[in-house]
Amino acid sequence: MNLVLYSNHSLDTMEEYARKYFSPIVNKNVQVPSFFEPKPFDEANLGYLYKVEPVMNENKISFFIPIEYVEKLHDT
Repeated sequence: MNLVLYSNHSLDTMEEYARKYFSPIVNKNVQVPSFFEPKPFDEANLGYLYKVEPVMNENKISFFIPIEYVEKLHDT
């Protein structure tokens, strides 16, 4: 577990804040999930160039990127 505090207060004051507010937090040694496997695209679907012609004169673009359902990892 790591903690970074950034402020213009003195080092002693920051240490006091860190001890006061973060000492009660228990380190549960939770394993960090890997987001590298499974890969969203296999090798056959990589390396394509898509050329798109606009339908209207709008300045926006939307992407759909499928990812693994991660709500079960919410508490981690």
